[in-house]
Amino acid sequence: MGADFIEPDLCMSKDGALIVRHDIYLSDTTNVAEKSMFHSRKRPHIGFDRIDWWVEDFTLAELKTLKARQPFKNRDHQYDDTMDIVTFDEVLTLAKEQSVIMGRPIGVYPETKSPSYLASIGLDFKEPLLKALNDHGVNNKDSLIYVQSFEPEILQDLGPHLKVPRILLLDSMQEKDKTAPITQPTYDVDTAKRVAEGIGPWKALLAHEDGTSTALMEEAKAEGLEVHAYTFRNDQLPRQFKTPEEEYLFFMEMGLDAFFTDFTDTAVAARKVFLNKT
Repeated sequence: MGADFIEPDLCMSKDGALIVRHDIYLSDTTNVAEKSMFHSRKRPHIGFDRIDWWVEDFTLAELKTLKARQPFKNRDHQYDDTMDIVTFDEVLTLAKEQSVIMGRPIGVYPETKSPSYLASIGLDFKEPLLKALNDHGVNNKDSLIYVQSFEPEILQDLGPHLKVPRILLLDSMQEKDKTAPITQPTYDVDTAKRVAEGIGPWKALLAHEDGTSTALMEEAKAEGLEVHAYTFRNDQLPRQFKTPEEEYLFFMEMGLDAFFTDFTDTAVAARKVFLNKT
């Protein structure tokens, strides 16, 4: 469909393998509930108000017995239970192979999921991540690689070892403090500048509903930071936009450098319209 990057969220298995899952729980995106041998693994988890199966309780070999499922009920489910759970190594290999097949470079943009929690249970995120990047020869300034995290500490720790840009993801502070304004980010631009080369804000942090800027974009750009917003979805369109293209064009015209999307074909078409206009 024309994506420039594959964006894998990385969790960690019991034996230290980097596993591609959006969440550290497995019931929404795999068939784990149907595997009788794993019924006893279901448990509560610190910080989560749910009882589930958790990636860190399974070895890589055990995770490879599961099949992936589409978590969004309103989306296409024809591939449910047909595809394996993949590793970060496999994604890096895929990007390299597809770059050759497609005749254009395809980057990889991993996210470290819950690194401080994993460290608290003895699982180190930094070493396997760096090993994978180094083993695949992509930890260099010419590679199409970004490393992202919601936690500034892991980005700071990775800094001396990474030759690729780091992106500090920003959520709304309202997720932690219900009294905070929805447009207040979890970290400020000064924090981002200390640990990263760019920010990855939730798109609602960039503009008010009336279309005026919150100034986050301008502040980041003034400090030389890239701005990569998340997540654009055709089926979850904010009410102030009539079409997905209108939303893409609004944020690109604001000065967005890049964006995360679940609907690559729509995004590529909108980008073409924007570039033709400019």
